[in-house]
Amino acid sequence: MAYANITISELFPQYAASLAAADFVATSALAVALALLLFFVKRLNSGDEEAYPSYLPSPTRKGQEAGYMETIAGMSGNRAPQFMYECLQELSSGKTLIGRLKLPMIKPHPCGFIIADALMAKTILTDPTTIKGPGYDEFVSLSGGPNILSTNGTKWKHARKGVAPAFSSNHIKRMNQICLEQLDHWIDEVLNPLEVSEESFDVAKEMIYLTMRVIAKAGFEYDISNDEVDDFVDALEISSREFVVQNPIHRNLPYLFPEVWRAKRASKRLQTIAFRVMDSFREENKGGTRNGYGDDTIISRIVNNEHYANDTERAADIVIFLFAGHDTTAFSIAWTLIEMARNQNDPQLKEYRKVAANIETGDWRRIDELQLIIREGMRLHPVVATGPFRQIGKAFNFTDDDGSHIHLPKDAIVVLNHYAIFRHKKYYGNDAESFRPGRWKESNSDMEQACFPFSMGARNCVGQALANAEMTTVLSILLAKYEFSIADEGEVDFFITLKPKGTKLIARKLK
Repeated sequence: MAYANITISELFPQYAASLAAADFVATSALAVALALLLFFVKRLNSGDEEAYPSYLPSPTRKGQEAGYMETIAGMSGNRAPQFMYECLQELSSGKTLIGRLKLPMIKPHPCGFIIADALMAKTILTDPTTIKGPGYDEFVSLSGGPNILSTNGTKWKHARKGVAPAFSSNHIKRMNQICLEQLDHWIDEVLNPLEVSEESFDVAKEMIYLTMRVIAKAGFEYDISNDEVDDFVDALEISSREFVVQNPIHRNLPYLFPEVWRAKRASKRLQTIAFRVMDSFREENKGGTRNGYGDDTIISRIVNNEHYANDTERAADIVIFLFAGHDTTAFSIAWTLIEMARNQNDPQLKEYRKVAANIETGDWRRIDELQLIIREGMRLHPVVATGPFRQIGKAFNFTDDDGSHIHLPKDAIVVLNHYAIFRHKKYYGNDAESFRPGRWKESNSDMEQACFPFSMGARNCVGQALANAEMTTVLSILLAKYEFSIADEGEVDFFITLKPKGTKLIARKLK
């Protein structure tokens, strides 16, 4: 491991100049190739486009379209959800809820669109011909093989059907109990000592530790250590930044770049953790003992699913479930705690605490005001902020709010942008960008339809039952027993998920 961060140039200094020259040549070649690609793609995709939505306007250059390079930079940057939202706001002063992306598209994909219309999104997501977009293929390199996130068709159906019983309502009680045990441990070992010393804590980081322990125990019957969590999160960061948004030069000339080697090693670390989870399960369950869990935990469903070709494929899905299950829930909890720290006088929070003070702890999670708070946190800060990417399997025709006809051609790529939908004034009024849980007391069908943080249709989030159970249990206890204030606002960051980076809170016990 001593060579993990050493580059080829450092190992072989005599070749440093040659490698630098190769990198320059490759970069120059890419620039020329991109220019040619844009030219030919424009010719290939020319045709009857009169009914296509307008190209997205630039959010910074008034009256001009967002060009190829601006769109690519905006879509791949750490403000991607906000970029899409700001572009859509420029379209007809925010009244038009769909825009065309100026991106180089190769057949069979004629074009790409961003959609912030809830009805259009529902229609597309629930249509049986809609499939995952091509971008999910990049998760194969990260996880070490095809997985439930990257596949379509029969392979995906076998994986989804195989694991679905692990998230049924029958297991909610067990999930809640495990979550409560892990939360009590975290409060005793981490939060209470910090509260006594009046020290702040990184809310996103601590929630990652907590949610990883919950999903590892509840879903995989595995007691994961903080060191293993750190190893998993670090390896995930390295491999995802290289593979999920990979430089085309790196993809085609991988052996020239130390970043690719480092990402491959990180992917191996993720797989090692997954195999360790499988080995632990098999060792603990020799002779048919099941430790009282039954046969429907995530790990038991994966290990006993005969549709996997081998353990490498099983490990790939374990990596994806650990990845998708921990950070989305962790950041949703973190964002809600941050908003509660910012809005300590919120009427719903006050009412929740008032009711909680007069009933048993086990009933706190059922208080209506708590559910309003959680829902508003997920609306304002959707962790999967860019929303799902989909390839439509047939042409769609819609009518926009201004009465214009919209045609989406077969095989187009659509981005059903959660951030833009969940913050649109059409659905949530002039204070759509404000945290106000009380809005859900006055909800209507448009509001309800426009908030779907777990997506919709056959490819919705299979683990949403566990996520909801965990969020409700954690927040019901923390908001009833503690008051939080912000010590450091940190910043908003986006890469795959929308997260608070470096935000620190201070906890104070309520009397």
